Amino acid sequence: MKKFKVIAIVLTLVLALGSLAACTPDTILENTEKDYYVTGQFAGWGDAVGNDTYKMTPVSLKDARVAALKADLKGAKYLYILENVTITAEGAGWAAQYVENGAVKEADGNQTMKWLQVSKGQEAPDWWAQSPESGEIVSLTPDLLWIPGFTETPEVGPDWNGNPVVLKAGTYTVVFAIVEKEEGLVKVAGLIAE
Repeated sequence: MKKFKVIAIVLTLVLALGSLAACTPDTILENTEKDYYVTGQFAGWGDAVGNDTYKMTPVSLKDARVAALKADLKGAKYLYILENVTITAEGAGWAAQYVENGAVKEADGNQTMKWLQVSKGQEAPDWWAQSPESGEIVSLTPDLLWIPGFTETPEVGPDWNGNPVVLKAGTYTVVFAIVEKEEGLVKVAGLIAE
């Protein structure tokens, strides 16, 4: 009888662990119809499309490179990263506005970043994010990545076409995902310091 109980407990534990492993599929979360790019002053803006240096790579939720944001990425339908994106805080020759504690501040233009969705085999982006065409992008790392509010007429600061701003110079893994939530598909982006 003891042997039967031990076997039953072991089987229960194996099944429970198997269920937990299934919670995070190892499936690459790729949009087979679209490519995604990271761009900004560092990439020559529109020159990023077609340049593999700025093309994002689809990954799974189990990928160690997104572990820091895994909880926020639960429900991801598509998940992309680009490693080794270096953002500097000087030398662009122009400034980008962002809002901190209700006040408009400025960062160097080299600290700006956008995401591009491009239909496979095409050169022109479907959209630049964030914009009215892309829909709202939510920052997963607001301490590092400021994204304008999704409105045409903000009370303060840039509108929905304004450039997202990387708040601290550094080298990052850039994360972009489209996540299934109760309210529908939500586009999110974040930075992981390298």
